[in-house]
Formats: sequence, structure tokens, C-alpha cells
Amino acid sequence: MGDSTVLSGFTLNGGTDNAIAASGVENVEIRDNTITNAGRGIFLNDVSGSVVLFDNVISDTTGGAGSGQGILINNTLSDAVEVSIARQEITDTSQGISVIADGSASATANPQQIVTIADTTVDDSGAEGLRFQADAAGNQGITVTDSVITDSGADGVSVTAVNTGSQEVTIEDSRIARSDGSGISVVAGTPDGSSTAAQEVFINDNRIANNDGDGISIAANEVATQEFGINGNTITGNGGGGIVAIAQNVAFQEFVTDEDNNSLGISNNTITGNGGQAISLTGFDSATVVADIQGNVSEGNDTTDGDLAITANDTTNDFCTFLSDNATDSSIQLTNDSVVPALFEVVQLPNVNDLNSSGVTFNPNQSVFTNVGGVDSCFDALED
Repeated sequence: MGDSTVLSGFTLNGGTDNAIAASGVENVEIRDNTITNAGRGIFLNDVSGSVVLFDNVISDTTGGAGSGQGILINNTLSDAVEVSIARQEITDTSQGISVIADGSASATANPQQIVTIADTTVDDSGAEGLRFQADAAGNQGITVTDSVITDSGADGVSVTAVNTGSQEVTIEDSRIARSDGSGISVVAGTPDGSSTAAQEVFINDNRIANNDGDGISIAANEVATQEFGINGNTITGNGGGGIVAIAQNVAFQEFVTDEDNNSLGISNNTITGNGGQAISLTGFDSATVVADIQGNVSEGNDTTDGDLAITANDTTNDFCTFLSDNATDSSIQLTNDSVVPALFEVVQLPNVNDLNSSGVTFNPNQSVFTNVGGVDSCFDALED
């Protein structure tokens, strides 16, 4: 394909390579095509400008190692691309949709991707249904709405930033179900390194159900920073926990109250019938975790350690939490039991039992926690 090309209305069947490919061009539109039995469906390599992918049907793309995606978008140069993907039907592929911004560690190449995926079905992928990766100086802005991701062979949706990659991701009004991994996986950095990946991720009003792993799995490593809003989701029947987050090394992880993004941290989720805790936040090393958790309902989850648990494992952790209006099957567990306790702040500590219907258990005791009074959010405390 060349610059400013429209490819529409084709039926492409068979072949071991890409059914449709474009490299180093700008402003392409691919719509109303049917692709079957190819090595890969659509491959866009270092395409810039505007990309439109509408109403394509892609199936049975199961190419060899590194191939087989229904759609692969890869950018490695210092160009910007804006991609609109809508009404795709993608089935029986090695991977559904993969979007990669692969920059250079020296920032001489910093690809910029803005990608919107709407009203799209991805079913029966051999690996991830949706995969988003920002590496080195790559930057991604991703929005997924009104889509269905089912029967993935790994995580339903995988969001990864490594080295100095950065991502702003919104996933909302979608269904992610029956994945062999977690429903949604978010990872920043790699363990024990020193890079500074950054992510802002908002997960709102989705149904995340019957995945073999956690409903939502989160990991922060190195000196990574993560900001989350997880609001209004139904998370049910997953093999692991509902929302499981780990922060380690010197990572900074926050579940933020932010009016601009309509976020109240982890809020108003219904978390039921999972194989682990409804909500579990755990810190190691010198990680910082700041979390407002409010208005969640959990029941029928398989755990003996408290349906909502926040744990500081090491003396050099730095924690703050605000807990309000949570209804859980068992007492909320707050743990700060290293030999020299970490700084673990609790907003309205004297009243926190009354603010949550099942009460709060302090491990080893309430005296190792620090009260933050006069505010209704950890983020009000930070502003002060």
C-alpha cells in the first residue's frame, strides 16, 4: 500500500504471509475486507498519520513464531500515528490485535501512537486477545470501548510498559471472559531494574468473568509509576483474585481519586465468586502504594485471609489508604508487621471500622498504623 490509499471490499483467502501490509507510508484506510487462512491478517509497520480500520472480518490467521496476529501495528520511528479501529470481527488467530510502540533507549526514536478500538469482537486467540506494549521511548494512548474479548489463550487484555515506555489506557464498557490468563494484565517495568516506565490506566464499567487467572492483575517494578482508576466493574467467577496488585523495588502505585478522570480509586465494583481475594494490594522493598477504596461489594470469593487485604511487607514501604462504604464477606485486613513497621497511613483511622460494614482487622495491631485526619481521601492528604 502507498500513501493515502483506501483498500476496501476484498476477500483474501490463503497464504503464509500478511494478507494486507503497509510499511513506511501515511494515511491509509482498510475497510470492509474479509481475510481468512493467512499467516497474518493486517500488518502496519511504521505507518504514520491517520489509519482507519473499519468493518473487517479476520479469521484463521495462525502464522509461525511472531506472526499470526489478526492485526499488528508496530511503530519504531519518531512519527505519530492515530488509529481508529471499529467493528472488527477477529476469530481463531494466534493473537487478536497487537499494538507496539518500540522506541530507542536513547530516545532518538520516540514513536507516538493514539489508538481507539470500538465495537470489536476478538474470540479464540491463541495468545492475548488485545496486546499493548510501549518500550524504550515509545508512547501510547489507547482507548477500548464496547468490545468483547473472549477465549484468549493468555491474558484477555495485556498492557505492558518497559524501559522508559509510557501509556495512557482506558478500557470501558467491554466484556473480557474465559481467558486462559488474567482478564486484564497491567505490568510496568521488569523486576530489580532501574528504568522508569509510566502508566495511567482507567478500567471502568466492564464485565470481567470466568478467566483462569485474576480478574485484573497489576504489577509495578523498578522505578515505574502507575496511576489507576478501577470503577464500576463486575468481576466474577475468575480462577484467581478479583483485583490483585503488587508493587516492588522503588515503584509508585496509586489508585487515585481524580475528578478530571471520574475516578474514585478502586470504587463501586461488584466482585463475586472468584478463586481468591476480592481486592489484594501488596508492597515489597521500597515501593509506595496509595489507594482510595470505596463503595465496593464482594461476596462468595474463596479466601481465608480477608476479602479485602492491604499488606506492607517491608520496613521501607510507604502506604496510605482510605476505606469507605465497602461491603465484604469478612473483615478487611490491614497488615504492617515487619520488624520495624513501615509508614502505613490510614485516613480517619479511629473511624475506619464504622466506615466499612465488615470492619477492619489490624495486623499485628492498630498502634503500627498512622492516622490521617480531617480529609476524605489519601489524595487530599497528599495535597496538604
